[in-house]
Amino acid sequence: AMPGLRRPPWLASLERSPVLATKNATHTDKVMVVLERCAAGIGLTLPHWPDRARLCDHQSPLTLGSDTELLKYCGKRLEVVHGEDTSNGWAYTHALGKLKAYQALLVTEQAFSNVPLADLEQGELE
Repeated sequence: AMPGLRRPPWLASLERSPVLATKNATHTDKVMVVLERCAAGIGLTLPHWPDRARLCDHQSPLTLGSDTELLKYCGKRLEVVHGEDTSNGWAYTHALGKLKAYQALLVTEQAFSNVPLADLEQGELE
C-alpha cells in the first residue's frame, strides 16, 4: 500500500457491477489492478518499455469519464515504438474495455430516472 493513496469510489461500484459479475476472481482481480494503477496515476507500462512510456501517469490519471478508445490507441502507439503487449491484452486492453462497458451501463435510460439534485430538499442532499 502507498501512504495517502485513495481508491476512487467508482472503482468499487464497477467491481460490483454486472460488467464484472460473471467473471471469475482472477479475471476481476487482473482488471481491477490495471484500473486502480491508472486511477492512482501510477500508470501502466510493460517490462520492456522505458520508464517514461506509460499510460495514465500522474499527469493524466484515469477517471470515470476517461476516453477508453483514445487510451487504447495511445497504448497501441506505445507498442509500435517500444514493443508489443505479449500478455494478449491483459496489460491494458481488457481493463479499458471493462471500463468502457461500465460507462455505457451508466448512461442507459435507468441512469436518468433519478430525481435531479436541484429538485431535492436541502435535508435530502446531506
